[in-house]
Amino acid sequence: MFDNVKKGMSEANIQSGFMEAITKKNILGDDYKAVSSPNRSDPSDASRQKPDAGVYPTSTAPTDERTHWATKRLSIEFKKEPTQDDPFDDDKDDKDKDKDNVDNDDPFNLFEATALKRQANRGQIIHSASEIFLRQHRCFLYSVIVLGTSARIIRWDRSGALVTTKFNYKEEPETICEFLWYFGRMSSKDQGYDPSVVPVTKGSDDYNLMDTKATEELPRDKDGNENVREYVRKYFERSLVDGWQRYKVEVPLNEDNEETYAKVYGRGAGNFPTTNADEKTGTFLICKPHFSAFGFVGRGTRGYVAIDCATRDFVFLKDAWRVDMPDIEREGDVLQTLNDTGVRNIPTVLCHGDILAQRTVTQDFSHHDSESWLSQRSGQFKPHRHYRLVEKEVGQALEDFCGSRDLVLIVVDCLYAHSDAVEKAGILHRDISAGNLLMIKEKRRDGVIQYRGLLNDWELSKKIPVVDPPEDGPRSTARQPDRTGTWLFLSAASLNDKYKQMVLQDDLESFFHVLLYMAIRYLPSNCPDVENFIERFFEGAGITAGEYVCGEAKMSAMENGVIRINAARQQLRFYLPDEDSSNDTASPPDLPAYATAFSHETIRVRLAHPINDIFSTLLLWFSAYYEERRLEEEGRMCNENPFDVSTVQNSSTAEADDGYDSDPEVLDTDSDSETNEAKLPAEANLQHTKFAKKLSSHKFMKQLLRIVRKKLPNDDKVDVRAAQAEISTRRDHVVIPARPARTQGSSKRDYPEPGPEVDVPPLKRLRTSQAELLFPGIELPFSGSRHPAQPSGSNVAPSSLTRGVYTKAGPSKNRGSTRGSKGYSGRG
Repeated sequence: MFDNVKKGMSEANIQSGFMEAITKKNILGDDYKAVSSPNRSDPSDASRQKPDAGVYPTSTAPTDERTHWATKRLSIEFKKEPTQDDPFDDDKDDKDKDKDNVDNDDPFNLFEATALKRQANRGQIIHSASEIFLRQHRCFLYSVIVLGTSARIIRWDRSGALVTTKFNYKEEPETICEFLWYFGRMSSKDQGYDPSVVPVTKGSDDYNLMDTKATEELPRDKDGNENVREYVRKYFERSLVDGWQRYKVEVPLNEDNEETYAKVYGRGAGNFPTTNADEKTGTFLICKPHFSAFGFVGRGTRGYVAIDCATRDFVFLKDAWRVDMPDIEREGDVLQTLNDTGVRNIPTVLCHGDILAQRTVTQDFSHHDSESWLSQRSGQFKPHRHYRLVEKEVGQALEDFCGSRDLVLIVVDCLYAHSDAVEKAGILHRDISAGNLLMIKEKRRDGVIQYRGLLNDWELSKKIPVVDPPEDGPRSTARQPDRTGTWLFLSAASLNDKYKQMVLQDDLESFFHVLLYMAIRYLPSNCPDVENFIERFFEGAGITAGEYVCGEAKMSAMENGVIRINAARQQLRFYLPDEDSSNDTASPPDLPAYATAFSHETIRVRLAHPINDIFSTLLLWFSAYYEERRLEEEGRMCNENPFDVSTVQNSSTAEADDGYDSDPEVLDTDSDSETNEAKLPAEANLQHTKFAKKLSSHKFMKQLLRIVRKKLPNDDKVDVRAAQAEISTRRDHVVIPARPARTQGSSKRDYPEPGPEVDVPPLKRLRTSQAELLFPGIELPFSGSRHPAQPSGSNVAPSSLTRGVYTKAGPSKNRGSTRGSKGYSGRG
């Protein structure tokens, strides 16, 4: 059948011969068509990825020779060489499995090929799968990679991927032909599509409603001022993008949701809005995600500004694949508890629930016993279940703050939400990050418009464990075998010990990192290269005993109480907006490069920013806390509890600090961190305890931020990174050194960059039969006991492939892109 494909042919000729053969035999049937698109990318894809071919419905098959991610049913990639281009290696673990010195549970003993070219090819097919998961509403998907005269079939879901052993399709044409024959006759559900999502067709009532809601300005107030929720409409308008399919999605409505709707919309509990009364599901209209987590392994969270079909109001819809393990509560259940207990500054849950019976299956092919998986090394295949949550509020990103006064206000509001959750519900958030602190624009009774902070994303929250529980009482145990959270903002202590039980101080430190992250990006400072600082301090990591640990810059700052910005050990300082002053002398040492680049004759005199008081004070407290931890671990502490809070309210006691009167000792510290660093080691343990105590509750941190906020301006925000990038191009002015370029043969560091999600499984090979998995519930029209899609002696290998493209050291996972060999890239 594939006589036109011969060994040694070019990739283009292999593709031409293969596609001609399956088209001539009409393998896919009349409903589907195989289309080549090796040279033109999807016009809406910023990465400009050009997958070789795909299978599309005949009615929507592309005619422009471009890839169209929104409608592609099956991705097909072609490579020339059966071995050199193969992303996987069937023989690798066979060679090693009987060796005494090889740990078969070692995550670095992979069945994925390690040659750079083969890693790049693996990254390419990962990117294609990730793009389809992003654009479409999938429970799983299939793809095919053709390697000369050989091929593999892959099944992807949010837990990992199942990969067949390599087979020769010229010698066994029935394997690939029968797979494609079945695929062309499968239902959309069996192809991996989510039946709770229906495409919205152009010209329909729903389509027209979306256009109307996107373009009609919300009613202004009596004074003609813009509606405070106008930004939400603009968010929705920006989501209606050409190349992105519009959808109507279902979310379960249960008895709890009835009560919520009654409170929110003022209806009786039995009259809540629903568009499907028999099954009690609400429906919502969406298009392009407001934000999304690129990649295919993990929760795959997508957030949408949506229209509630029952009320026609804008709401926020979160679609995710939650980790389906015992003792892990659904986010909506946590939020409902927090709403019911009166926690301030959190979202209002409208409805939520698991979607049908949609669950990943890759983990079921793992040999690890589910009862003992926590005792294994981290990175097991985690089961995930499809879940949706709808919230009333649609928040703005924290980076949209106007100035440092608003920034600190948002952080304070979220601190109140965090303290309420701890005190009223006994729940710790455990994922404080810049993306989870939102802003809500509100109008006060006096007509003044102001922002309010909203602490979002309680998915990783957990009940605070009972201290010294009775013998028969509950004890806190790890729910997952690795750290969870956002790498950039996790505390140094939790990054250094992935098994560490997170405590209040870890979340308070994350608030500190969020504030610092926003300040370094948007407030003037003496940092000459903000991009490099972010990479070192927030993204930085080291490797100890094969495990990721905290980067040196963050660890040093938290232990020593000083943030260094360069090799000269210069201390980070922030400044108020510029004041011009004529001066023929050189710039003072602390003056950043970008402050002098605009004029040869004038320098900008910088006044110290009041926000320095926040950072220097908190650094003192955290360095004392880390010193207490160190002494405690070394056994040099006295027998008495170093965190005795007899004179300070602890986190389980209500804090009467709603006023703005400060504790006289909140700022009882030298604001010069240089002094702190020199002084702390020489202080008695009692002084460490004094400062460390201030982190045993929210009280002092809230007071500190409230006090300093009064002195902060609200017109000091600048895009520092953009300014530095602009100045670096002015050759006649000061040029800020760029980061060294990374080449294929070298790396700035010998480990992959950690990214937004750090619960990355290892890449293992596990053997099993794939017949029932590939075609569940399909009657076989062929005779014989062997499944036609299963070549004799074949196996599948679930591979929990990481998000993104592989670099020479492993998977690259960073906040902005997925960098790898040959430039394949994606969104973090």
